Amino acid sequence: MILLSCDKITKSFGVNTILNEISFSVNEGNKMGVVGPNGAGKTTLFRLMVGELPSDSGSIYQSKKLSTGYLKQNESVSSSNTIWEELLHVYAPVLKIEKQIRYLENQISQLSNMDDPKYLEIEEEYSLLLEQFAEKDGYIYESHMRGILTGLGFSTEEFHQPIRQLSGGQKTRVALAKLLLKKSDLLLLDEPTNHL
Repeated sequence: MILLSCDKITKSFGVNTILNEISFSVNEGNKMGVVGPNGAGKTTLFRLMVGELPSDSGSIYQSKKLSTGYLKQNESVSSSNTIWEELLHVYAPVLKIEKQIRYLENQISQLSNMDDPKYLEIEEEYSLLLEQFAEKDGYIYESHMRGILTGLGFSTEEFHQPIRQLSGGQKTRVALAKLLLKKSDLLLLDEPTNHL
């Protein structure tokens, strides 16, 4: 299945044509690299693909509901959070559901009559929330976070280190970790190993 297709994309800045009738497509499962010297238009191409820049001519087609993750050149995370806290932001919807589940569990524990309509109403909402929680990896999100961080070279001791204390390369790896946890259909990584 085609995720994204570029057809005769042209982009100029003033009199300098950076991209001239570039055509290609990205299929599901493809791993591709864009290689060229500085100033060849690699970053410009990525910015066109994510809609940050308009092309002068040509067309870009995306599959419906395509989620694209884009790690910009020299992108890093700057925050007072720890690495772990920063990655938890990716799972904010899951954490919200988890909080609602705990609230309903408390309400259920206070009801003694299982035939009470209130009990049945809460139980139904509770079941729906548990289903949503499972669908959004609620039972395994911490394992995913540990796996991504470890895979990117962080030790478990570093998980709780404040981001402001990290090197530029470590901050870039945190940004990459967040991107990987989002499970985008298409990842665009613009020189992800700069400063590592």
